[in-house]
Amino acid sequence: MAAKEISYKMSTAGYIKLILSAILIFGISIGACGTETTFYVSPSGRDTNNGSIRTPFRTLGKAVQSARLHKSGGKPARIVLRQGIYYMESTVALDARYSGLTIEAMKRENVVLSGGRVVTGWKPYRGKIVQADISGLNLPSYAFRELYYNDMRQPLARVPNFDPRHPRTGGFAYNAEIAEKGGTTKLRYRPEDMDPSKWTHTERALVDIFPGYNYGNDIRPLKSTDTSARILEIGPGATYELGIGDRYFVKNVFEELDAPGEWYCDPDKKVLYFQPPDDNLAKSSVVVPALDSIFDIKGDSKTGNLAERIRISGLDMRDTIGTAITVIAARDCFVTACAFRNVTTAVSLGDETHDCRIAGCDITQTGGAGIVLTGTPGEHQRVSHHVIDNNY
Repeated sequence: MAAKEISYKMSTAGYIKLILSAILIFGISIGACGTETTFYVSPSGRDTNNGSIRTPFRTLGKAVQSARLHKSGGKPARIVLRQGIYYMESTVALDARYSGLTIEAMKRENVVLSGGRVVTGWKPYRGKIVQADISGLNLPSYAFRELYYNDMRQPLARVPNFDPRHPRTGGFAYNAEIAEKGGTTKLRYRPEDMDPSKWTHTERALVDIFPGYNYGNDIRPLKSTDTSARILEIGPGATYELGIGDRYFVKNVFEELDAPGEWYCDPDKKVLYFQPPDDNLAKSSVVVPALDSIFDIKGDSKTGNLAERIRISGLDMRDTIGTAITVIAARDCFVTACAFRNVTTAVSLGDETHDCRIAGCDITQTGGAGIVLTGTPGEHQRVSHHVIDNNY
């Protein structure tokens, strides 16, 4: 009886010791990591502030920099953006150093991250066409192909004109004859459709072709014109042989700026020309894209140092030249309850991405796709266990 009692007491003491050890280890862990720190961003803030809710930063870039410095001490961080439109100065690059970072909108507040630049200073040019000097917008290129008027995409100056009554089936010219048997570079136009002799910068023109198969369209630069033979020759790279009746239109031609909504940028003068679709230009927003993307999440697959547990939530992202959020060499990253508009692709999950979740997002007006998963051919295990759920 005594032996059993001693055994029982020893077991209890050992159990108590185990609990105390666990508490001590947990306490050390909490001491090392600390509590999560939240940095706030507001359009009315200042980057000289400390990022608190009462004295927020002005830019997301400053908040991300502060979060990295905070995380270098092993402490988790969160960034909360307050309501407003943020015109991003540069893409937010997030590597493995930002693992565990959360970037989100304040609850019940509308936060817009735009990769574009607002065009102002409009002056009369000719008729209903206005012009603006855009040399001061810090654009990476003046060969941009999109313009948004009150968030709606407008047609680049083109012939034939866009037909708003028949947006999918109207506004096309049709290949009149086979200009080159089996060829993919020559179209024969009808004189009633266009007059290339009046185009002063044919090297800037783009031909948007929908081959008869209708699998997709090719956008190729115009190489040359032969007005006597009525031939448009495009650069190489078109997908399919050009047949009779293939539909197409020619865009980025200044002389064809003659319809509501059309626009053209002169890359030499750095001047933008625009014919507004209504009479409300003074009260409207004109935006051109500048950034390739909003977020670039990228770890190092060679060293296995992946970007992990990065969360982006509740943000409205728009006006990018390319993909709004690119993810490469990352694990367990979430993009949730976000909205995407006027981008080429919303989210791209590339090589060495695993266990990521894209959920509850609204996606509209993309030039390419909504959500894309791409893995190196023959190595598809490099992209695994993603969840893409409830996106509209």
